[in-house]
Amino acid sequence: MLSDAQRRFLDYCRVGHLATADRKGMPHVIPVCYVLAEGTVYITIDEKPKRQDRPLKRVRNILANPQAALLCDTYDEDWQRLGYLLIHGAADLLDP
Repeated sequence: MLSDAQRRFLDYCRVGHLATADRKGMPHVIPVCYVLAEGTVYITIDEKPKRQDRPLKRVRNILANPQAALLCDTYDEDWQRLGYLLIHGAADLLDP
């Protein structure tokens, strides 16, 4: 469950970084766009992947190992204004 402050932070951030790992634990981190709706974070999957012969790496990883993390952060030259939110959980793929 996210607090009101955490929800506001996610609304403020423009991009997140999705971390997945394959079944052997090899990590994979990519920038993603997301939306928070009713306490769930949704991340879009490109309709036009670079390769047509196999799913994107993040999709393959989620199918093999659903444990994932989303990191959203803000940077400022004034280090007192730095912030981040790290969410851990099980990822799931939804049909379009």
